[in-house]
Amino acid sequence: MEALRTALLSVKPEHVQAWFAHCGYLVDIASWATTLSWFFLGFVGVLLAGVVVVFHSIFSLNSNADATVISLLGLVATALVSAFFFVLLQAIAQVIYLLLDIEDNRRQAAGRKA
Repeated sequence: MEALRTALLSVKPEHVQAWFAHCGYLVDIASWATTLSWFFLGFVGVLLAGVVVVFHSIFSLNSNADATVISLLGLVATALVSAFFFVLLQAIAQVIYLLLDIEDNRRQAAGRKA
């Protein structure tokens, strides 16, 4: 990611340099989205560990099945929402990187024509 940022910021003309400074911000946003998405995936892992504990209490301890199933459904629903946010944030980061690469490729092609 740092190599992409360095390449984007290495262009010298002033009007292009200002646009590429905003590209640096976009790279930062994509990096933050990726990092935050991994937090959500870790949260899914913690929730799935809770699901295992609830299954254990249902089958081994013969606890109140209604309350346990409701807590199980809550854990699974929260895990699914967190997994959705993981996928969403990963997609946002990859789209930003893709658009930056397309723009860089377009500018290089225009530079070769000139």
